Amino acid sequence: MKKKLIQVLIAAGVSLAAIGGVFAAKDSIVIYLGIRMFRLLQVGVIGAGALITGGTAVSSAVTVSRLQDQLENSRQEQLAIEEQHRKQTARLSVQGKLDNATLRRVLTQKSQDNWSQLRTPIEACIAQLTSMDDYQERLRKLLESNGADMLYDTEDVLDQAEQAMCRNVRKVINYMEVADDKLTDDVEMIRGKLLSCKDANQGILKQSQEFVFALTEYLNRQGDSTDDMSMLEIYKKTILESIQDGGE
Repeated sequence: MKKKLIQVLIAAGVSLAAIGGVFAAKDSIVIYLGIRMFRLLQVGVIGAGALITGGTAVSSAVTVSRLQDQLENSRQEQLAIEEQHRKQTARLSVQGKLDNATLRRVLTQKSQDNWSQLRTPIEACIAQLTSMDDYQERLRKLLESNGADMLYDTEDVLDQAEQAMCRNVRKVINYMEVADDKLTDDVEMIRGKLLSCKDANQGILKQSQEFVFALTEYLNRQGDSTDDMSMLEIYKKTILESIQDGGE
């Protein structure tokens, strides 16, 4: 933009110099070429100067407009980046589903940073979340391989169990956010929270494992026995009650 402004000023300077030269040589031009030729030259030089200056100014205006568009695009891109960062930062959303993998990453980061002194109980909670993820995948494959379309609602049971475990983990992470890792009392408080979370999630995990094996038994018997379905319902009810009780 600065360069274009200099070009405009130079063009204007050249135009003024040319016009000044014509007026300075007015007497000679009139004597040798006549008053009519002087007027033609006068109009021509002024017009050419205006054209040069105006053309440069128009070009500068176009450049400025393009620059403004680029700045606006950059601003919009920056806003989009900031919004994406905000969403990524909100790892523990109180609305919608909590993400098992995201919570494992958060816990892993905590164990590597300021809460490294509690790495062992943190890794135990991570392992539990991994186990639940594994149970869900096994159940999905079990239902697919047996073509058990009518039992796909059983996946929702483990989804609810997983969310209960994730909520327990989220509570601990929130305490980590406000606790001081340099204070012994705070460290011991977080250790206690981690152990409570581990115990609660172990209860949910145990019930989930039993449910998956009960479903396997039902499929192996091809559902001939009505007692098998009743047993599934009992396990389902047990898991859901365990979730309501916090996994204990």
